[in-house]
Amino acid sequence: MRCPTLEQLPKPPGGKRGWPWDQESPQLANTTPDGHAWPRISIVTSSYNQGHFIEETIRSVLLQGYPDLEFIIIDGCSRDNTVEIIRKYETWISFWVSEKDRGQAHALNKGFHKATGTLIGWQNSDDYYAMNAFRNCALIAEQDPETDVFHGTSHFVEESGRILQTVFTESFRLEEQPDSFPLFNFSNQSMFFSHRIFERGLFIDESYKHAMDNEFFVRLIISGCKFQFVPGLTGICRLHKAAKTFYQKDIGYLEAAAICLNILKSNQTPVHIRRVAARGLRTILIALFRSCQTKQFRSGAYQLVKYGGTNMLDGKFVARYVLSMLGAYAVRLTLGTLQRIRKINLGN
Repeated sequence: MRCPTLEQLPKPPGGKRGWPWDQESPQLANTTPDGHAWPRISIVTSSYNQGHFIEETIRSVLLQGYPDLEFIIIDGCSRDNTVEIIRKYETWISFWVSEKDRGQAHALNKGFHKATGTLIGWQNSDDYYAMNAFRNCALIAEQDPETDVFHGTSHFVEESGRILQTVFTESFRLEEQPDSFPLFNFSNQSMFFSHRIFERGLFIDESYKHAMDNEFFVRLIISGCKFQFVPGLTGICRLHKAAKTFYQKDIGYLEAAAICLNILKSNQTPVHIRRVAARGLRTILIALFRSCQTKQFRSGAYQLVKYGGTNMLDGKFVARYVLSMLGAYAVRLTLGTLQRIRKINLGN
């Protein structure tokens, strides 16, 4: 399907201006500048009760001006106006369904199994693409067909759309990001995956509820997938109170720790990746300590030592462990006192 024009789509809700409401990406020619057919792009969107945001997501996909688009929406039987909005645009949606599922990961896998595109994108129903994202990725993909994962720039915005932070992932070297493992700066909002990945059976692990994206990226890295940065491939991630990033933050830390532990427990994982995973686990454990999850911190510290991360321990880490044995209240009191002392010193 060729992307529709702005005039063909329903009028935006009253008062909506800018991209993707009353602006559109230029319509591309039927072939690339080299005369080749554009690679088919499939977009998979999972949704559940995101009627407040999903129309912006849909329009950001449909208004890319792209010649060969497949758009798949898997809704988990939303109880708000999500289905009403989907029906509003169903003429340009290749496939959609609203039925009960086992969660976001299950919904995404259902969509990935249906996708036929050479390039497959995963966009959340409360996030959206920037203008010309598809064009910019497709041109690079045509030049380098051996690349498995294309990644770009992410804008993190508040509910109103104001940009809070911009994250670039231009250079990715696993060994250079040990402290961020496995919570990389990669963002599915600005990523496309080669269909080969799913042909190899690499789908989302449905046992993860929050860190499913990070676990997926880690498996792609371990499996030897080739990553490439694409200038102009930009996605927008919306931070709002109903987003899992906010209300499931502690679950995210626990699942990130589980990703690292699974790597450390496996003798088949290359040594350099195990080393990075141990460093990443230490960072995550400190985050758990700071959020006063003392039992989880101690359990993770024990696992870290058990599976070869002894060299990750230092005096400060041991002091945290001892303090955690006194309980969450003691940790909270100590951290609060240290914060007040720092403020006093800064004031002086």
